[in-house]
Amino acid sequence: MSGLIMLGYLLVHMYGNLKFFQGREKFDHYLHETLPHMFYPYLPEGGAMWIIRVLLVAALLVHAYAAATLWRRNKAAAGYVGGKRYHTSQNKTGYQRSYASFTMRWGGVILLLFIIGHVAQMMPNWISPGGASDSKYDRVVNGFGCGGSSCCTRSALSPSASTWLTDSGARSRPWVRTAARPARARAGP
Repeated sequence: MSGLIMLGYLLVHMYGNLKFFQGREKFDHYLHETLPHMFYPYLPEGGAMWIIRVLLVAALLVHAYAAATLWRRNKAAAGYVGGKRYHTSQNKTGYQRSYASFTMRWGGVILLLFIIGHVAQMMPNWISPGGASDSKYDRVVNGFGCGGSSCCTRSALSPSASTWLTDSGARSRPWVRTAARPARARAGP
């Protein structure tokens, strides 16, 4: 159940982040005006956000506890006292494992580290790749290094972000200069 709660939040979070492609003003308005006023007549301002945060932290703790308990039970049931755990001839190590079961624990740890970094960048602005900013739109642009070449398109960027692209680093990265120029300037003679 805890995994489904986190998956549901992830889908809603990704849907909300699509506002990024509508530009800086709409993205920042969504984050600063729309989200804090969710269910406003029934909850105080920002109340729904705190309920969601508490629910997510509780789901994360329950999920981590369930994973640790499952790992302990598996270790006790397998009689792992060194040597081979499950005797089989499927592979050289003597026990059967799929790629998913082998990487699941490390995938969870990597995902947890990403979430900590993401929250540190977006909430209190502790991590500021590319420079600190009050605008969360600018934090996303700076965090992903959207230089117009890979993850952002010119049509998705606001005028301020386009100015940032042409002013910062365009001299050292010619592909950014090409991507940041208007189409009529690239048309040629």
